Formats: sequence, structure tokens, C-alpha cells
Amino acid sequence: MEREKKRAILLGIPAAVCLLFGLLITINHVVGHLSFFVRGILLCWVGAVLLFFALPERMRRRFTAAARIRELVCWGLAATCLLRGVPNLRGGLTASRFTALLLCCAGAAFAVWALLDRWSAGGRRWALWCKRIMLVLIALGLALFAGLEAWLISWALTDETTPVEAVVVFGAGVNGTEPSMSLLSRLEAALDYVEDRPDIPIVVSGCQGPGEDISEARCMADWLTGQGVAADRILLEDRAANTEENVRFSLELLAEHGVEATDNIAFVTSDYHLCRGAYLFRRYGVADPVPVAAHMPERYRDLTVGYFIREAFAMVAEILL
Repeated sequence: MEREKKRAILLGIPAAVCLLFGLLITINHVVGHLSFFVRGILLCWVGAVLLFFALPERMRRRFTAAARIRELVCWGLAATCLLRGVPNLRGGLTASRFTALLLCCAGAAFAVWALLDRWSAGGRRWALWCKRIMLVLIALGLALFAGLEAWLISWALTDETTPVEAVVVFGAGVNGTEPSMSLLSRLEAALDYVEDRPDIPIVVSGCQGPGEDISEARCMADWLTGQGVAADRILLEDRAANTEENVRFSLELLAEHGVEATDNIAFVTSDYHLCRGAYLFRRYGVADPVPVAAHMPERYRDLTVGYFIREAFAMVAEILL
């Protein structure tokens, strides 16, 4: 008995400290920096483990059944995913909000699994079959997702060797009259690409969106001319509001200037976006579109991963719809 009290004190105090600081960090960064949120969650888990071993032996025995442990872990993971995902769901479908939606779906899946685990442990055979079906669906989904990501990554490069007749630069957000970080990375990649190709026309494609003082096409043209690119090389396409329109309207504009879909055409966009762009160019008759990859700065690696995840679902929608 005395030994249990000592263990409870020795483990209970650090458990309480970990739980307290973990909860404070987690709550303060629910909608903040992901790395701090993860650290808070890890501290909470460490505190929970220490608290478990601080309990008297007779109480620990009640939690040692494998099914019970799985259920508790699933509920913990469900709460973690939902706590991180729900506060970020507000607004439009940006990369961060799409990640939040995936977290909410994962949280719901963990919660359903925890319930099925409890019901199947109680002898309900239908719950066991539901678990098996759920596992098969998850395995198929992960295999499809892995295949899509491999496809996306295989296009995330720049083809420097294939000669081209024109280059198309896809637009992105504009902050007032200045290019956003994503658009700036595309412009820098385009500038590097056309530097030693002085004779090819450059199509800049993108309309004026909400919160933008000028069109994306105009912003790109102004930036490129400011970097020394001749204005007579730049063709403005300022109607496109999505990727499909970027491709369709740019090809129409190039056809007016003597460049046909049968010619080699390069296109510049973010690395995660190249696969979908190539798919759409081929849909409109460009047999071998030439990719030029724009990469985000290294410090935004987490954001890039989120974009690659979102793009896999966008590819499915593009193919099916």
C-alpha cells in the first residue's frame, strides 16, 4: 500500500504537469502553429500515460484489456483530429481548410471505429463485419491515394531540354496589385525559363478575383516587364477563373498568334499543380505539354504537403467530372 502511494506521488505530479502544460499549449494553438499544437498533444499523451501508471493496480487492470485500450486510443485520436480540424473549417476551400476537413473526416472515422470496437467486443457480429468492410475501404482508399500522389510527384519537375513554341503561366492570388507568394514563385520560375528563350511568346493567364485590384494576368505582365522581359512578348489572357479555363483560353489566344495545339507548349505552375495542368492540356489536344515547376520556399514545406494532398482529390474530381 505504501509503495502504491509513493508511485502515485512520483508519477502523479509529472503527469499533472504534463497534462496542464499540454492542455494550455494545445488550446492556445488550436488555430495557430501546427508544430506547437502537436507538441501540446504529445505532452497530453505523456501525461495520460504517466497518470495511468500512477493509478492503483486494481484500477489499471480495468483498462488493460486490448479492446478497451484500442477504444481509448481511437477516442483520443478522434478528439485530437476534431480539435485541430473544426476551428479551421470556416471560410472558403483553401489548402489549410481542406486539411482541416480531412482531419474532421479522420476524427469521425476514429470515432466510428471506437464505437464498432465496443459493439463487436459485446458480441454483435454485424459490428465485426462493419469493421472488416471499413478496413477494406480504408486500404483501397490509401492505395488509390498513394497512386495519385506518385502521379502528382512524377510531374513536379521542369523539362529544360524540349524545345517549345510558347509558354503559358498560370495565375494565382494577387494581394491588391502585388503577386502573392504562390504567384511570385510561378513568376520567378517563368523568368528563369524564358531567360534563354528570347523568341517565344508568353501567355499570362488569370482573371481578377475577389480582393484583387487588378487581374492576375495584368499583375504577371507588370512583374515580368519590370524584370526586363519585352512587353511585346507577353499575351494577356484575363478571363480564366480556374485551371480548365487557363488551358482553354490560353490555347485560343495562342492560336490567334499562330501557335497551334500540335506545337510544343510549356506551362508554368506550382509543382503540385503540374499533373492536372498536363492532363487538361492533353484533353485540349496538346500531346506533350512541357512542365515548368514553381517551388514554394523551403520554410513553407508543411503548406506544400497540404497542397499535394488537396491536389490528389482535385485530380479525381477533374477526371470524374
